[in-house]
Amino acid sequence: MAPFTVIIIGGSVAGLTLANILERYGIEYILLEKYNDIAPQLGASIGILPYGSMVLDQLGVEEKISSMCERLETQQIFGPDGECLNTEPGFGQLLAELHSPLTQRRAGYKFSFLDRRELIQVLYDNLRDKSKVYVSKELAKIDHLDGEVRVTAKDGTIFTGDIVVGADGVHSRTRAEMWRIAEAEDPSYGSQRLANSITCTYRCMFGISDCPEDIPKETGFKSFHKNHSYLCQSGHEGKFYFFAFIKNPQKTVGLSIPRYTADDERAVVEEYGEDIIRPGLIFRDIYQRRRHAVLVPLQEYVLDRCFYKRAILIGDSFHKFNPLTGQGGNSAIEDAALLGDLLKEALDKNSRPTSSTIQAGFAEFERKRRPRTKLLRDGASFLQSLEALETPLLEFMALNVMGKMSSDQLALIFAGVCSPCHILRYLPEPSRKGVVARDEDIVANPSQRRLPATVVWVAILASIAGLSLLAPRHKRLENEREVVSDVLQLYTLMLTVAVNVLWTVESYRPSFLFGPLHR
Repeated sequence: MAPFTVIIIGGSVAGLTLANILERYGIEYILLEKYNDIAPQLGASIGILPYGSMVLDQLGVEEKISSMCERLETQQIFGPDGECLNTEPGFGQLLAELHSPLTQRRAGYKFSFLDRRELIQVLYDNLRDKSKVYVSKELAKIDHLDGEVRVTAKDGTIFTGDIVVGADGVHSRTRAEMWRIAEAEDPSYGSQRLANSITCTYRCMFGISDCPEDIPKETGFKSFHKNHSYLCQSGHEGKFYFFAFIKNPQKTVGLSIPRYTADDERAVVEEYGEDIIRPGLIFRDIYQRRRHAVLVPLQEYVLDRCFYKRAILIGDSFHKFNPLTGQGGNSAIEDAALLGDLLKEALDKNSRPTSSTIQAGFAEFERKRRPRTKLLRDGASFLQSLEALETPLLEFMALNVMGKMSSDQLALIFAGVCSPCHILRYLPEPSRKGVVARDEDIVANPSQRRLPATVVWVAILASIAGLSLLAPRHKRLENEREVVSDVLQLYTLMLTVAVNVLWTVESYRPSFLFGPLHR
């Protein structure tokens, strides 16, 4: 009998990370990539956050990737007129220490930038058996058969396996096939509703250019403008990564989301070319130095359903965020880590898991990943609105509050994002740990309280606090004593309410065992 086989569609960050994990776990797989080159130059860059680095470290590629990266050490923020709002020279160092303090033998994980194709190449080179990777195999059709899946490539080649994993990006062919099958077999699945949940509010021109001479190394900077913003980062070997985020005239959905041409790209440069990115540097200067550049719509979504029968989606085929926060590639790595662990656990129990077991594992993946990815999507969307100065309030916050935040405050925000991460359970732990623990390492993990429990306890406490209002008032013989009594009753009421409100609110803290909202 053939071993349990995973068919991975897409040689993406998600797809090749999963391939490396499955190889380490001894799980059979094949990977199909539509391009004839496993790592084509598409002009894209990727930022590696500490939680992405942890998984890459476990797979043994972090040191190689580090040698190709430009670290983010200093962060600068500029206003619309080029005024420097903030400079934080120790931001990268502080971020590293949160997750891997320098008191250890090696330096910590920092926020790093490199070409996306370079990361893809490293992940591919790390595979011991490259015969399982097929290029020029664009997906044409998926068929669910009795206990297996059959994948047909556009050249007619047929592959069979036990599950198919769609890691083929924002325009996922796997997702389209999964929706087609679900619509035919189970209209209640809601394929059209899922398609309409994909929205677009911004477009982005991103690329790689030659680094201007006066840009310091290991420096990233942002520039805020009305309804658009910029993110730039100095790169390795004289590269300069840039992103221009531009708000669209209107929000588009599903198939109405536009595709852009070279004429659209030139129109963007014509309209925004004179924008000051930082003193002495305008957007046109960056564009004229470009090695690669492309204009794309920025789809944003987290699908309510990421699987159907024996097909599941990971990475951008499942969720897509505004790239401003750099979470997309790291979340794809995290998806692969969780799915790899769930597959190993299922196969350790039964080398031929049933369809119901596979469905249960997929449901567990969806249950764990949706809340976190929705939080990341919403956070990126809000940050984009803030940096694009969309409203007077957001403009005030961006220029007068966010622009003045210290590196300590910014790093703590990053820590909150990285701490809930998932690392591989069945490989040695990452070589570095920081002063901020991952949520999975905490003995008493935070848990959400049920809304009914909250309502009941608040009602009870409010009733207790209100009893003093119903207490009968005794007549006093002297006016002075009546006044004192009224003051004391009011003081007692305020104290009762304050204590109970604080008790109720503080009970939301993890491990507050005696709080009324603890479960």
